[in-house]
Amino acid sequence: MSLPGSTPPPIVWRHSALTLTVLFGFEVLVLALLWGIHRLTPLDPVAVELRRDLSKSSDDSPPDSSALARIAARAASLGRLDLAVSYLEQAITQAPSLPELRSLLGDKFLRLGLYSLAIEAYSAAEHLSAIVPTLDYNFGLALGLQGDHPRAAVSFLRDLRRQPHHPNRLYNAGVALLNTGDLELGTRLLKQALVLDPGFSPALQALLDRTQVGKGPGIREPFRFQQILVRERRVAEALLEQVQQGALFSTLAEQYSEDESRQHGGDSGPIPRENMPPELAGALTRLRTGEIGPIIESPRGYHLVLRLQ
Repeated sequence: MSLPGSTPPPIVWRHSALTLTVLFGFEVLVLALLWGIHRLTPLDPVAVELRRDLSKSSDDSPPDSSALARIAARAASLGRLDLAVSYLEQAITQAPSLPELRSLLGDKFLRLGLYSLAIEAYSAAEHLSAIVPTLDYNFGLALGLQGDHPRAAVSFLRDLRRQPHHPNRLYNAGVALLNTGDLELGTRLLKQALVLDPGFSPALQALLDRTQVGKGPGIREPFRFQQILVRERRVAEALLEQVQQGALFSTLAEQYSEDESRQHGGDSGPIPRENMPPELAGALTRLRTGEIGPIIESPRGYHLVLRLQ
């Protein structure tokens, strides 16, 4: 036993030195492993590129809302709607009173199929200002896809006051009105769409559905189809080529589709026409059972569809 203040026996020093060496070596090993993992983890090249562009545009000062909105638009053009949403949310934090930013955010949520979030963003934009291009039309789309047909009809009709001679806008307003029970005005708008574009098949089909005895407004029977939903057209083109070469549609849907139906091989189950994007409903109308259509673009992205019934 050593006295207080005396030097510990050499064996204690050796043990202490050994302990320190082991601990130091362990820390070095952990740091090396973490660095190796960091090096092996692939960076997101799009995110890196966008951050670089943002830093260039803002010099040394924090980016303003316009710079963030510009980068968000670039992210969306590259198919990265997740990054676009992130940049727009940052822009809104800086400029919360700009309705255009909230409308743009709603557009991105609409393309992602997040209709509740889209409606929330559009509602905020509408509260700030109703004079935003495309706000009423896209707001109507989100409301209709969410099943709120009365509010969708109001938005579409408000949009028609600014663009009364657009077949697709007349079609959406007409279908929304049919689904609210206003058969007279809904039918009239569908007929106007056909006057402007006699070959506009969605409007023609909606009128045919309207005339079916004993059927409610909007559709004779639900569609059932398989679909593959992707964000980029080039991906859709590559998948369509694989299908044409004999690849199983359901297998590709499970592997690549971003729609929740991927869990069932892309099988959507029966879906009423009024709950579908008009682009998709129109394309399915032109397909026969068992037929695969061309690539369809909708607010959600790019669809490959195989009609089942």
